[in-house]
Amino acid sequence: TTLALPSIAHAQVKSEGRKVGFVYPGAKEQMPERLEIIRAGVRASGYALQPADIVSTVIDGKTDQLAPAIADVLAQKVAVYIAGGPVALRTAHKLSSSVPIVAYDFETDPVAGKFAQSIARPGGNVTGVFLDLPSFAGKWIELLRECMPGIARVGLIWDPGTGRLQADALIKAAGPLGLKTDLIEVH
Repeated sequence: TTLALPSIAHAQVKSEGRKVGFVYPGAKEQMPERLEIIRAGVRASGYALQPADIVSTVIDGKTDQLAPAIADVLAQKVAVYIAGGPVALRTAHKLSSSVPIVAYDFETDPVAGKFAQSIARPGGNVTGVFLDLPSFAGKWIELLRECMPGIARVGLIWDPGTGRLQADALIKAAGPLGLKTDLIEVH
């Protein structure tokens, strides 16, 4: 049998006059590297961004400034907003239902978080990379068991700051396969 993979289509949009919005919650010294990552990603899709095409700000760890900073960036008529992490995603999603939001969020299930209607048909204005999908946890444990049939115990490394969703899904998936789990907290 042949596996048919979906094809990728690129929107026919000119980048001139299009702005990308981004609020970086970390240290200002790290911002140039983040902006270069954004530029490289856009370049890889066949477009180039000038420095003026990125509307960005740094809040330098001052989390109370995140919502006002995102609101300010969105108010500057960006064509797309990049949300890094669950708090930035929730805030941007709350502030706009029309600006496309590209998220990189490794701690949120997009369906459970109500950012997408389903994985197959997300709808709405949020897209991106999400790795905290409990439905995948079972598959990971199954694949581990397949690769190592004699395995009896699995160590799960977990940061308590990310919530229990993923850890609990892994523990639940391991039980029916007869695997014992050790939850190891790493801060």
